[in-house]
Amino acid sequence: MGVSGGTLYRLLNDSFHLMLEQSLSDLGWFDSNRRHRPVTLLPEPVEDDVHVEPNLVTVSVDEVSPKYVELGSTFAEHRVRAYVDIYGESKALALSLMGDIKDIVDGRIVSIGREFPTFSVLDLRAATPSELFVCGIENVSASRERFYSKPFEKYWWFVECDLVFAYHSDALPI
Repeated sequence: MGVSGGTLYRLLNDSFHLMLEQSLSDLGWFDSNRRHRPVTLLPEPVEDDVHVEPNLVTVSVDEVSPKYVELGSTFAEHRVRAYVDIYGESKALALSLMGDIKDIVDGRIVSIGREFPTFSVLDLRAATPSELFVCGIENVSASRERFYSKPFEKYWWFVECDLVFAYHSDALPI
């Protein structure tokens, strides 16, 4: 069964979030015996008028850019810009969490099985999710927000990347 449209992008976002959640869990970020406030991961960004508790990590996908790769065909490469915002409780924690997230996304933490910059997009609509396709991750970078107006933004980092896949108009991505 093919997946396209809004369902495709929702499953892409949710699968990216799930991969980050599992990876951060494997690294122990959610363990209760850590010496910092708990880390929370949300699958969506927070609104500008919402107060953020320290150690919040959010995931959002924006900017879908198709590029047709065959003349006269519906075969296209799609790039979806993804952002992971990190609001740390301290400089050291924010830097450490950002570094782990950047290396997770970049496929550089072999000890937890993240040895390639890819992730599985799962059909999360099913009781037992199955893999629909493998999505590539490119152009990974990290930046710190240098100008902030709210105290919780003092240690705000963001990791950004392109999620890349190709498919024909109404067919399953390949």
